[in-house]
Amino acid sequence: MNMNLSTEQKDPVIQREAATAWGLKIVTLVFILTVMATGGAILWKNSLQGKVAAADDEYKASYDRLIQKERSKDIVDFQNRIELSKVMINEKNIAFDSLQLIEKHLVPGAYLNVYKNDKHKKTISLSGVAENYEVLAKQTLSFKQSGIFSSVDVSGSKLSPDGRYEFSMELKIQ
Repeated sequence: MNMNLSTEQKDPVIQREAATAWGLKIVTLVFILTVMATGGAILWKNSLQGKVAAADDEYKASYDRLIQKERSKDIVDFQNRIELSKVMINEKNIAFDSLQLIEKHLVPGAYLNVYKNDKHKKTISLSGVAENYEVLAKQTLSFKQSGIFSSVDVSGSKLSPDGRYEFSMELKIQ
C-alpha cells in the first residue's frame, strides 16, 4: 500500500502556472539579452563608422599636406609632372638644365641609377654603374672637360659581383 505523507498537494494547474512563470522569466531574460546585444552591436557599428570617417579625414588632410609640400619643393609627382616640367622649362631650372647636360656628357657603358640635385648648394649627386674601370675614368673626365662643373669628385666606387663598377659622384655646378 502506498501512502502519501506529503501535506502539500501538487495541483497540475499550479504546476503548469509555475512552469509558465519560469518560461516567461527565461523568455524575458533572453529578450533583454538580445536587445542589449543588438544595442551594443549598433553602438559598436556607429563607433566604427566614426573612426573610419575620422581616419578618412586624417588621410585626406595628410595627403593634401604632402601634395602641397611636394609642390612647394618642386618635387615632381606623376600627376602633375607635365605642368611642373613646363614651369621648369620656363624658369630655366637648374635641375632640368643639368639633367640635359649630364645626358649629353654621359659616355657609353655608364648608367645612372640615382640623380639628386640641390639647387641651393648647386650640387648634383649621382650614383650609377660603369661597365669597367676605364668607362668610369672616361665618365669622370667627360664631366671635368664639359666646362659646366667646377668640380667633379668620385666619392666612392666598388666592384660589384657581376664585374661592373658601382660609383657615386658629386658634381658642383659653376
